[in-house]
Amino acid sequence: MRRKRILFTLTDLHAGGAQRVVLTLLRHLSRDEFDLGVALVRKEGAFLAQVPHDVPVHDLAVRRVRQAGPAIVSLARRERPDVLFSTLSYMNNYVLMLRPFLPRGTRIVVREAIAVSSAVDTWRMSRIWPLLFRLLYRRADAIICQCRFMGDDLVRSFGVPRAKMRTIYNPVDVERVRAAAQSGEDPFAGSGPGPHVVAAGRIAPQKGFDLLLDALPALLVRFPGAHVWILGEDTSVDGHVIEELRERCRQQRSEARVHFEGLQANPYRYFGRADLFVLSSRYEGLPNVLLEAIACGCPTLALDRPGGTREVMEVTGQHHRLVPDLVWDPGLFREKGAEPPAADLSRFGVERVVREYAEVFRSVGVEANTSASEERG
Repeated sequence: MRRKRILFTLTDLHAGGAQRVVLTLLRHLSRDEFDLGVALVRKEGAFLAQVPHDVPVHDLAVRRVRQAGPAIVSLARRERPDVLFSTLSYMNNYVLMLRPFLPRGTRIVVREAIAVSSAVDTWRMSRIWPLLFRLLYRRADAIICQCRFMGDDLVRSFGVPRAKMRTIYNPVDVERVRAAAQSGEDPFAGSGPGPHVVAAGRIAPQKGFDLLLDALPALLVRFPGAHVWILGEDTSVDGHVIEELRERCRQQRSEARVHFEGLQANPYRYFGRADLFVLSSRYEGLPNVLLEAIACGCPTLALDRPGGTREVMEVTGQHHRLVPDLVWDPGLFREKGAEPPAADLSRFGVERVVREYAEVFRSVGVEANTSASEERG
């Protein structure tokens, strides 16, 4: 039986939730059934080294997504993928715009990564994006949504056909994450008894680290020895977001209690030892970092905002840790010597999620196989 060709397209392989999901699929999809490849707008990023050795990485060799059209079409005509997979909204819309120029029989699967109606107003040319979603997402053969909220949002806000949608949660490699959480040095050694509060993600307005810092004075009143550790890199062009956060700390005179740790190769050693993990995002897709903190046995606290956060907390039995505003109830923190809170992560297991993706690739690839075989003749 001929293997189905799946070509994944991404902007780059910098650290990010979408990149982590694609890497998990590249590691675990069956090589007996699928022939895998990756196309990058920019061949760069810390995750490049994690691409399996048997997966070719194609460099589109441009700086921006809008410049990548000719290279994507040329690569698709050369490689003849059965399925072209895209993730991240702007990349999805661009790939779907190229559909008339792709080889006959190529199927397009897009994965939506955010609660679009909450995010679109923050994007450049924000008035154009709703029209693009309405016109272009109909061209997809399948749309993978990370949570029910995301699918409902696309239907309600942009009229996307529900029949094209599949809900597939993000995968969490629980064993790998837990092993990493126990490795390496204690990042809080020498910083006092705490409590130590950790947050992680891109240093960007969406992630709401300013909301966390606004709640810091109340934390220090209740717990004078508290420290906040923020993991992640500033993705703005000039680094102004992290500077604004630092200025907030200076105004609060809390510089000694807030630690900007940058991008960490092993953030799990923080999660595994923290007294509390906080998700302060203004909106989300399905927050991988929250799932990973839960997998590490770290007590969590999450703001109830648009996206999949509520679904994660409900499915994992953490609904009582979902709050409208950040509060510092002592009962939310790790109890010294106590066992980590139990959480059911079976719905997010790697084998289950990879199996669900494989089924989507099979279902949209049936017609593609016939057409592609005729063309390759």
